[in-house]
Amino acid sequence: MSQHPFFSRFRLPGGRIRPGSLPGGRGHWFVTALVLGGLLTALGWHALYSHELEIREARNEAVADRLQHQFEERLGKVDFILRGVAGLFDAQHLVERREFEGYVAGLRPTEALPEVVGIGLARRVEVERAAAVEAVLSASYGRDIRIRPAPDPAQGPNAFPLTYFWPLTPQTEAAIGYDSFAESQRRSTMESAIRSKGIAMSPPLSLVVLGSAS
Repeated sequence: MSQHPFFSRFRLPGGRIRPGSLPGGRGHWFVTALVLGGLLTALGWHALYSHELEIREARNEAVADRLQHQFEERLGKVDFILRGVAGLFDAQHLVERREFEGYVAGLRPTEALPEVVGIGLARRVEVERAAAVEAVLSASYGRDIRIRPAPDPAQGPNAFPLTYFWPLTPQTEAAIGYDSFAESQRRSTMESAIRSKGIAMSPPLSLVVLGSAS
């Protein structure tokens, strides 16, 4: 039977087949090795890249955990200070302005937490007693103080004006009498704090210039 001319090239003289020979010869093995080498290289780079991603994710998780711990630690300090102020009013229902300022100053909140501007007290005031409270605040601070915005019985029976604040500066003193409960975002935050009996944070708000035409 006649041989196919393609296989005749791989036979030795005498008709014996060369051991280990395959169609394609050395060129075939070279291409195969090149492909396998490229594949192994790609797998190696992929493994290194995946390892770097795992290290990066672990590093990011560690940073996030540390920031969360620091944030919770600072909130814990705020909670401690505010509960101390609340305890002052629980033990003594009528707290004068100087007592409040002296107590908060002793806690040194701005030293423990430099990002804290100060601590204020928003007192719940019945709308029909707003004029009397305004007179007391005016006498305490030696200037005319009005609850802003003006209490509206249609909006609710109570107003929550800022009555005490420490430390007093030209900027913070101008906020005395401001009813933050009248602002929708702060109102929802205050209601959340009342329900949970804990700390609640409002979203960032733009500052309002009080006592001016702005």
